[in-house]
Amino acid sequence: MRKNLLLTSALGLLISFSSCDKVKDALEKDVNIPTTVEFTIGQIGVGAAQNIGEFEVKYNLDSAVKANAPSLSADNVKSIKLKGFKIELLEGHDADNNFQNFKSIYAEVSAEGLQLRKLVEISNYSSPTPVYSLTIPVTGGGIELKEYLNKKFKYSVKGETSKAITKQVKAKVKAEYEFTIGL
Repeated sequence: MRKNLLLTSALGLLISFSSCDKVKDALEKDVNIPTTVEFTIGQIGVGAAQNIGEFEVKYNLDSAVKANAPSLSADNVKSIKLKGFKIELLEGHDADNNFQNFKSIYAEVSAEGLQLRKLVEISNYSSPTPVYSLTIPVTGGGIELKEYLNKKFKYSVKGETSKAITKQVKAKVKAEYEFTIGL
């Protein structure tokens, strides 16, 4: 009788603890948070991959979480993945200076003490008409970026041109991150 009571108690505790983990998992929430950065593309000659734009970003992770889940903080972030990356030309573009001039475009992220990572890439690109907005596919379905966004990080946008960019063009990158937050 005593063994049955101990066994029943132990089994009850095991079920309780596994249920707590299920409750925690059920309380996780995915939130999409966009970030926008403007930069200027300078004159670029024809040739191998060249830097199109480079900019440092200091992201306030705690504020982003609190804006979407006020009772939580950056400590509750489980994962951050890039879900979308779009570049738009804002000013200075024309029929001769636009994304039609590029064969490939990609973006990398770096932060002190972390590996340089390629985030998005479009290669073998061509368009018969001028292109002023370009959505670039995320590599590998999304790379874990939590470590990068906890630091001051840098985006580098690079491209190989088939035709020169002959004047400065103002552009905007819109990156959309998926935050998984929970207890």
